[in-house]
Amino acid sequence: MGSLERRIEALERLYSAGSGNLAEGTTGWREAMSGSLERAEEKAAVEEAQGDSRRRHALDDLYTFLEREPDGA
Repeated sequence: MGSLERRIEALERLYSAGSGNLAEGTTGWREAMSGSLERAEEKAAVEEAQGDSRRRHALDDLYTFLEREPDGA
């Protein structure tokens, strides 16, 4: 599960750095995040059905973090 935690940390760093680091700007960043989160949600649902809720907990932590941070938009 370490790789998921590293990905979440990378997303947190990317989010806190703002969209200035992305050539696509805010719209591209939001689309990429949306697609990534959708895939993570699908994986979390499959893993939860198998009795492994670690990804779900990690996503919940990420959503909590994102809700705390100002969106700037």
